[in-house]
Amino acid sequence: MRVDVADDKLQTLVAENIDAIEPGLVVLDSRLLLGHATIDVVGLDANGALVLIVTGLVANEEMLLKAVEVYSWCREYPQSLERLYPSCVISDDRPPRMVFVVERMPDAFHRKIKQMGFPEVDCVEFRLLD
Repeated sequence: MRVDVADDKLQTLVAENIDAIEPGLVVLDSRLLLGHATIDVVGLDANGALVLIVTGLVANEEMLLKAVEVYSWCREYPQSLERLYPSCVISDDRPPRMVFVVERMPDAFHRKIKQMGFPEVDCVEFRLLD
């Protein structure tokens, strides 16, 4: 299986099983271009906060750069997302949340996330069973 096919399958699995990540979390969109990067899944949590979900087999620098680009764009242009998704509100009091869903998350990735300064980040490791 090619990696891009595996990534597409993972995005679909996450979107279809979003409630397993967090109760009350709903999918608004997937594969959405925000700025110069595409976010894998866009969700809304039970409190109305925007949730940006990045998926991948291994957490790496490319994934982190994508997350920074998307998060920065959301903070800079909140009105664009609020027009697209009227039920979501983005503000200093309610910034977007980042969620990384990966099969393997190296310790180095955890260290880098802590240095990025995201207000709220969740990391979910999954196991793909055949």
